[in-house]
Amino acid sequence: MSEVEAEQTDRQKYEFRKLIEELKEYRGSGTQLVTIYVPPERQISDIAAHVTQEHSEASNIKSKDTRTNVQDALKSIKDRLKYYDTPPENGMVLFSGAVDAGGGQTDMVTRVLENPPEPVQSFRYHCDSEFLTEPLAEMMADKGLFGLVVLDRREANVGWLRGKRVEPVKSATSLVPGKQRKGGQSAQRFARLRLEAIDNF
Repeated sequence: MSEVEAEQTDRQKYEFRKLIEELKEYRGSGTQLVTIYVPPERQISDIAAHVTQEHSEASNIKSKDTRTNVQDALKSIKDRLKYYDTPPENGMVLFSGAVDAGGGQTDMVTRVLENPPEPVQSFRYHCDSEFLTEPLAEMMADKGLFGLVVLDRREANVGWLRGKRVEPVKSATSLVPGKQRKGGQSAQRFARLRLEAIDNF
């Protein structure tokens, strides 16, 4: 990684941290702050359809204020999704909702975080009095990197463990023959060859 790329990555991480801190401060009255995690492989049309369905279901919310705020948040998210044909390389996270502005007033806040530091692992739709920022904070946490080797007589798998995520690197299958069932003089020779094959693998 060049010095310029490292600087860009550091600046990006700083901006993400700042955004996470800002989002953590927001509070909504009732469950009206909407967070959507979009993995990179998910179709934008699927997300838009899900948001439309949630908007329709939100009409059943008894509290008029909560109903209006949730529907406004979902409309704002749907409007933002129109700017995308496909999710960014690492996916995206959308936040929207009416946050407490003091004195009984609320402000509508909408933020789109593109390309978080690690790929978004799964689709999540979350509606609460706070934005869901924990998965992002986990991505930003300094994680140790561990090498993993899982091995038996049949196969071997090698990978990396970063935080809670396992990244497979390579896998191999052994050519070790099964146990010989027949007796006789060749059985011992076969068993010796088999043990050598296991050691070699």
